[in-house]
Amino acid sequence: MEEFDIKKSELKNAEMINNIYNNPVASAFFGLVKPFLPFIGDFTDEVIKNKLSDFQGIKRKEFCEIVFSNYELVTIEMVSDVEFIMEFMKTLDVVNRLSSNNKVKYLANLFKNSYITTKERNLDEYEEWLNRLSDLSYREIILLEYLYECDKKMNNLQIESNEPFSIKQKSWELFLQNEKKLFGLNDIDLSAIISGTSRTGFCQMVGALNQPIDSSTNTYYITDYFRRFAEKIK
Repeated sequence: MEEFDIKKSELKNAEMINNIYNNPVASAFFGLVKPFLPFIGDFTDEVIKNKLSDFQGIKRKEFCEIVFSNYELVTIEMVSDVEFIMEFMKTLDVVNRLSSNNKVKYLANLFKNSYITTKERNLDEYEEWLNRLSDLSYREIILLEYLYECDKKMNNLQIESNEPFSIKQKSWELFLQNEKKLFGLNDIDLSAIISGTSRTGFCQMVGALNQPIDSSTNTYYITDYFRRFAEKIK
């Protein structure tokens, strides 16, 4: 396994060359904000550098721990594969640009479930989903997941009871009822956030002719595209 350990170490260390603090744009940013943020002046450049390095290290560690959690499934051929290496580095670059840790697990699971725990790869779909994870806020992802859970729950009820109601509408009503309590948002705000995520293809709005007349919001539903994505990030 020595060769494997070397390969894995190379993958982990290669991206460290591009340290965020040494980036000219980042250095210029610190120089510009120091005069306007007095507390930054209390720190030396070395302290700022160490703070960023520690934060990046925490994100990388969590990412790598999840990706390589199924250690027995990772082979030498896998980590030597050009596509594997390139997509790993692309994903790690997205991790490096996160301002918090809350999306690391999604990125790590997406990579692991797309390149380690399966033999079937879809490069186009992976890169599309990687871009969407980078673009969506953590709250948007959570809300889409909750809408998906409501969809599954109502589908199960439909199968069991065979009641003649619209699954999409009932799922949306359940979503609004639960999530405005959790996030402290009203129906209009929740609808606006979900509407914004429709740009990803993860959800769609029910056609105008099928919208309920007495509703204060449009009805949205999860697409099969998101269902496939959801299985990859869990």
